[in-house]
Amino acid sequence: MGKRIAIISPCYNVQPDLINRHFYSLQRQGIITKDTIHVVVDDCSTKADTRAALLWNSDNNKDNTILVARKENGGPGAARNKAIEILQKYHVNHPIDYVCLLDADDYLEDDSLQFRRNALDESDAIAVYGNKYNAKYAMAQDDIEDKLLMTEISKTLEEVSDFDKARLFRECYIPSCSVMFRWKPFVTYVKGFREDVRLCEDWLVWRKLSLLGRFKKINMPVYTQTLHGENLTMNKAVLRNHLKDMVTTKGDLDQWMQDNMAHITL
Repeated sequence: MGKRIAIISPCYNVQPDLINRHFYSLQRQGIITKDTIHVVVDDCSTKADTRAALLWNSDNNKDNTILVARKENGGPGAARNKAIEILQKYHVNHPIDYVCLLDADDYLEDDSLQFRRNALDESDAIAVYGNKYNAKYAMAQDDIEDKLLMTEISKTLEEVSDFDKARLFRECYIPSCSVMFRWKPFVTYVKGFREDVRLCEDWLVWRKLSLLGRFKKINMPVYTQTLHGENLTMNKAVLRNHLKDMVTTKGDLDQWMQDNMAHITL
């Protein structure tokens, strides 16, 4: 058995077609699937078809899936922290080595878990990341199913820059769902995600981890981000708060650096 990987997936009112594609991509990871635990947190979805799709897929992947339902909507940070809480209990009897994030409307490229795990196994990096695809999705008539489905319209490759710690402190250029990081330093020093930042990208986590160790870039696409009308990161009201969130995190980071100075590598 290889080192165990935990996959954290928050979900809120995601289209069933995208949920199905999300779970299917985990099934296409090959033999590494037996070394994974997939924690899916339903962040109080209001759509019945979303809840039904989550239940159906988690039941059909019950050997390595934990489905948790929050009683109130709290955003991706709160959902991810709920998953961390579950994983801390799980870790007691089933030690976790690595963690990655994958939003419920996105999906993994084939064997991407294996490539990222290999990169961590073979290096002292605290985290690895790769490139991603951006796929535009929209409701379209499916001739086979004879109904409207969320369908891929186009797909383009986004090349992510090589790791640059100084740049990471200026901008959040590393896509969250492309990262796989080590469980122990995260849960010991970073501990969790901000719950007041509504954007899916928690910039503060990557800056903290980059001060505890280096990030390694692997030059391959590791997941596909779906772009559609209901993306949280495409919501104008959410984006207006992004700059405020970035400013707020600076004070949090300064305090965290003071508290963890003995473990920080500048």
